[in-house]
Amino acid sequence: NKRLMLLVMLGIYLVFAAGLIMGNYLNRGMGNNAVDPMFTFLFMGIISSLGFAGLASKGKRMNYLISPSSTVEKFTANALIYVIGGIVAVFLCIGLADLTRIAALWFFRSDDLLVSGPTAFADTVIKWVDPKGDFWSCLPEFLLNCLWWSSVLILGSILWPKHSLLKTGLAIIAYFILVIILVLI
Repeated sequence: NKRLMLLVMLGIYLVFAAGLIMGNYLNRGMGNNAVDPMFTFLFMGIISSLGFAGLASKGKRMNYLISPSSTVEKFTANALIYVIGGIVAVFLCIGLADLTRIAALWFFRSDDLLVSGPTAFADTVIKWVDPKGDFWSCLPEFLLNCLWWSSVLILGSILWPKHSLLKTGLAIIAYFILVIILVLI
């Protein structure tokens, strides 16, 4: 999955870079430089849902099952690569996109266009948890949300190897609708 993962990460980086550059330019540097946290979780979900894409066909399942490693090793490797690695990859894409924003707008800075330092990751964390909070108090909750979301989607990748992101998303929506109905009853 190297090529696919690199293309996904390039796409994530480009979306974040375009959003940060346009956001900084349009608000003239007076707003925060946060990316939308929902996009952050969506991109983590996309990476996590690729975890067990190798189980999509009979031939791939056979190759996966007869590889010389235990089931625990296979699962642990996929969990580390696609859950923890996916979270870190999205964070790196946010950081690189923020540096790209600074580099792209640095020569256009003036009294009318402020270009702040790299703050996108911190602003994203604060925007998700508590807009009036500080970074260090919001970081643990944000990281736990990232871990939960990625873990659920890698579980969906195990259950539904084909179109796992869509099927897991629909299962989560159905679960929340069921909970709302039960609460109302």
